[in-house]
Amino acid sequence: MVPQCSGFKTRAEEVFDMSTSSPQAPSTRIDVVLEPSFWVKHRVTVIGIVVAGSILVLGIQFMKSRAQAGDTKGWSALARPDFPVQASRGAIDLDAVRGTTAEPWAIYQSALNKFEEYRKTFDGNHLDTSLNLLSELDSKFSTHGVVRDGLAKALRSDVEAEKAWVSSHPAAVANPQPADGNKITLVTERGEIEIGLYPDVAPTSVAAFLAMVRTPDKASFAQGNAGYALTLTAEEPAPADASKADETPKPWGKDRNALTHVKGAVSFLRYNPFFDSKKRSINVHFCLLDEARRDSQQVVFGVVTKGLDVLEKIANDEKSEDNPSNFKTAIKVSSVHEAAGLSALK
Repeated sequence: MVPQCSGFKTRAEEVFDMSTSSPQAPSTRIDVVLEPSFWVKHRVTVIGIVVAGSILVLGIQFMKSRAQAGDTKGWSALARPDFPVQASRGAIDLDAVRGTTAEPWAIYQSALNKFEEYRKTFDGNHLDTSLNLLSELDSKFSTHGVVRDGLAKALRSDVEAEKAWVSSHPAAVANPQPADGNKITLVTERGEIEIGLYPDVAPTSVAAFLAMVRTPDKASFAQGNAGYALTLTAEEPAPADASKADETPKPWGKDRNALTHVKGAVSFLRYNPFFDSKKRSINVHFCLLDEARRDSQQVVFGVVTKGLDVLEKIANDEKSEDNPSNFKTAIKVSSVHEAAGLSALK
């Protein structure tokens, strides 16, 4: 038996000497040559490929880990108390984080904040701002974890779905235009404010409002915050029996409608605080931004058709030192101009 070497088919020699049986028979020699196997021939190449592949895989994993560490570092920086901005505060100054590891997270958080603001105010401008921020994030940081892992995509999907719903349901986020015959103009020292009223869907509130402003200098803007709201207040006699104050009919007592608190909407506040035992106040709310959250609390009876800039001017008036929401000097409604359609309403 011919010995064999591992990995080779060995060279075997078989000699048949026929001289013992036949002196005349020649000797026959058979050589069988076998080539090395594929593994032996290419083992160096195969080992090299395996090593190179392992290095590539480890390199990819290292780069992923490094990228994830950078993403986490950016978020940690954004939430640090000593950082220029904090995600938990809601308002983020993007200029303060440009060029830092926190920038992608800051853009994402700003887009999320704008979407949350829309849910509180139903101001469609917040949806547009949110989408613009997400587009910036996609274009500048397409490989960052907040984009790569789908967070930005999920937020964009929610914002676009909400915007599509608003576009297909305009009546749900806007009030109808009041008839020209149902408009009244309040005259103040800061300017004139025209209000369109809805006596058909809020007759009790409209009548109470007219009674409130028709007497010169009776109603005044005594409280407000720029960009938020103004309160028009007038004092009314308290009922003779103070114990029955809650039984006194409220202006909103019978009115229920589908009007919503968009910017410029006018509604009665659902409370009637007493200044003292002989007086009480009736308060009208002017929206300086969309506030649909108030729909379940108050009833809209009108909308500002001209003079929102006057209301903003009044809201920026000097405030009292005792209460930053109260004006130092109340702005009175000195007179009104009524359209013909309101003359029959008492």
